[in-house]
Amino acid sequence: MFRDGPAGRRPGLAASGLHVWEVVETVSDNAGSVQDAAEYLGLARHLVATAMRYYAAYPEEIDAWSAANREVADRELALYERQREHLA
Repeated sequence: MFRDGPAGRRPGLAASGLHVWEVVETVSDNAGSVQDAAEYLGLARHLVATAMRYYAAYPEEIDAWSAANREVADRELALYERQREHLA
């Protein structure tokens, strides 16, 4: 399914609140194991496999979502660290 939000329309799993990019990153973090990722996420294996199938069809789209989310996380971490320096 697709979800609309402030960042735009994103592909996600209907059976959970997860986006496809999150599932793909979890599979990657688990050495490519769909089964291990499914167990970690508490999802049925076929749902993780479905997300990976979507990724196989649209890798550029999912990679762009992953990159955008990493950029936001990096920016927020840098801001947090600068804030801590001023409070110390």
